[in-house]
Amino acid sequence: MFAWAIALGVGPLTSCAAEPNAVLDVRMHLPPVDGRPIAHVQVGTTDDRFDELWGVAPIVFDLDVPESCNVSFSVNAATPRADRASLEELRIKIWFCAREMPTCAEDSGAPVWRVTLERPLYPGERTEWVLGADACAPLTEGSRLREAVERDFSLTVDRCQIRGCVDGDAATGRDFCIDSDRARHPCDP
Repeated sequence: MFAWAIALGVGPLTSCAAEPNAVLDVRMHLPPVDGRPIAHVQVGTTDDRFDELWGVAPIVFDLDVPESCNVSFSVNAATPRADRASLEELRIKIWFCAREMPTCAEDSGAPVWRVTLERPLYPGERTEWVLGADACAPLTEGSRLREAVERDFSLTVDRCQIRGCVDGDAATGRDFCIDSDRARHPCDP
């Protein structure tokens, strides 16, 4: 399994050890799309528009590996507890590339998936989001996210689908908000 840590500059960075980082672990099993077995993954904030090139170097994953989770990385945001606005949204752009293309930016026909995560980071907490089943089962035509095998896929993930600050394994589709009105996540102070 490939694991990456991304230092994400969301809001002002701090070197104060008393202010712990917010960490989001992302796991996915992505199929090759249109026969393109390489995924270039970028992580951005609300300032990054999906239809523009981002100034962040992508992390590259080979989708032909036999791992159950062929894409796995962590987003580490050094953000003080007082700076909550910078943690409101993360964007993940996934470009599917052919092996012979050194960068997806050179391939104007590369399929792109766009994922928006609502409030996935909480200062001082570790959270997790898994695309598909918790076991990272491959996405297929019969899976819950059937539309995910399409070339151009967009997904908005509600903060209640972000696993965090809870014990035990997450059930697929479990709602992690505490209140019945979905106003509070278990990671909220």
